[in-house]
Amino acid sequence: SGTTQGHILIDNIRCFGLALDKEGDLYVSDTRKDEVRRYGPGDKVGTRVAGGNGRGDRLTQLKFPAYLFVDDAG
Repeated sequence: SGTTQGHILIDNIRCFGLALDKEGDLYVSDTRKDEVRRYGPGDKVGTRVAGGNGRGDRLTQLKFPAYLFVDDAG
């Protein structure tokens, strides 16, 4: 009928914000796990770059990460 099928790139995530850097890496905020992960092309697991140590306000924690900004340094 002229429609195409998509596929899931990243699953088991509650995404609120996305950002793309100049290298083509995708940054995704997960409000369920209170973390931000970076995904390179073809990467399905990603690398945690912020948070992931429970919800909170300490230096290694995030609380409902939403809006993202990636500068030139990544």
